[in-house]
Amino acid sequence: MKATKSNQFVHYAVLLAGGLSSRMGNDKALLKRGPETLLDYGIRQLELSRAANVLVSRNEPGYLNDRFPAFGPMSGIHAALMELPDLDLQFLTILPVDMPLITHKQITLLQMTAEQKRCPVCFDTSVLPAVIPVTQEIKQYCQSVVEGKLSAAFWRFMKNFNGITIKCDDRGLLVNTNTPIEWQEFEQTYRGHYGT
Repeated sequence: MKATKSNQFVHYAVLLAGGLSSRMGNDKALLKRGPETLLDYGIRQLELSRAANVLVSRNEPGYLNDRFPAFGPMSGIHAALMELPDLDLQFLTILPVDMPLITHKQITLLQMTAEQKRCPVCFDTSVLPAVIPVTQEIKQYCQSVVEGKLSAAFWRFMKNFNGITIKCDDRGLLVNTNTPIEWQEFEQTYRGHYGT
């Protein structure tokens, strides 16, 4: 697996697109954001960030499958971490597929902050997206989560590893769409004005 280095840092990314989409009623990853699906849009934004290697957590053939399903985002995060080599100064960017306005600029800001602080980073209004260091300790924590020994709540992970939050200049970009009503509101507000 190749990775892009930013100075001495190595960045990977995982797009979380394997959820059940139970509140939406259909597969969120395949919803169309202008000419492309949310799946394609998320991959493109991650590829435009510091992460050249993008894993897609999606329980279908050809994608990264959960080793331990039913633990929400932590299932995909765990599966991604298990794919990564043990190297110093490497990071994993985590992006949910249901964020149709996030851009590579916000993702890169998280990545740069993680490099500077050497700890997990997310925005102050949302625990995801996030960038986390890839360490044996973090891999072991996630293994304990999927074994049912620790909480699967990502905010608990952030707290356990002294994660920090930063501000997003435009918090509207952090909107996520989990229900048909939220998706309809998004389409009515932003139709024809995507810009990225």
